[in-house]
Amino acid sequence: MLLLLLDSYIVTSGDSYNLQVWNRIPNSDDVLIQYENGNVITCKDIRYAMVKVDTTSQKIDSVIIMTAEEIEDAFGSFGVPTIKHQLIISDGNRKDFIEGRMRVPVKDSVRMQHLCKTEYVAPAKPLNKIDVTDLLSIEVLNNRLLSLKGKTLAAADTKTRGQLLEREVANLIGYAPTDSLVGGYPDIPNQLLEVKVQDSPTIDLGAHSPLFEEEIVKASRITTKDVRYFIALTNPQSGVIEDYVLTAGRELGKYFSYVPTESYKCQRSIPMDFFAQNSGKAICNPKYIKED
Repeated sequence: MLLLLLDSYIVTSGDSYNLQVWNRIPNSDDVLIQYENGNVITCKDIRYAMVKVDTTSQKIDSVIIMTAEEIEDAFGSFGVPTIKHQLIISDGNRKDFIEGRMRVPVKDSVRMQHLCKTEYVAPAKPLNKIDVTDLLSIEVLNNRLLSLKGKTLAAADTKTRGQLLEREVANLIGYAPTDSLVGGYPDIPNQLLEVKVQDSPTIDLGAHSPLFEEEIVKASRITTKDVRYFIALTNPQSGVIEDYVLTAGRELGKYFSYVPTESYKCQRSIPMDFFAQNSGKAICNPKYIKED
């Protein structure tokens, strides 16, 4: 909201809230707008309204407004900007897919088809080990993951939901519960499988995108266009996975839209007990009392 120099964010649940500021450096003197009379609006002039919503009652529990300087004083500096690619699945496309009017093929790239097993065999390697002899075809993966449709992910922020989904996917494919999640690209390297939660039109693809072909496995010339993408179309209120897209990276741009330019974001983790301390309030720049 430019008139109010205000960004708004919805806070739901979890142990902490990951505040993400896109395409500007918070608490900096970088100019956002320069007027003809010489006046300017800078990044540090923007205020942040964090609206805490009770996920059970769906009512607003608190509204907290802070500047970037106040946020950094209370919680520490924002992180170094990270480049992020994005994909957009519009509400119309999502509805068409869920209701069967859009079909996204469940198929591997030609390169992957020559490498993948067409019958299920439990993975021999841990999920963090890339090994092209351990790859299951996308059709086999689809059969293993069908039960995720209709499943409910626990109420949490998108990042936490994504981690919960990764674990569910790994378990269904047959990896050991002791196999640690990687947090890199792709999410499940052993199957060259990237896992995403879509609970808003814009999906954060991270540092890699099929729009820009990069070699991922040099010995086999596998690229970002060959990596498989599992995108759970998750209801943002209920957490129910209403359907999912599973396809090769090269297919995504044929059905959905990429954000045309690279974006970056600065992040700051805010403990959830900060919002608990201000429950029932609409307040500017409250002090954070750190609990022992």
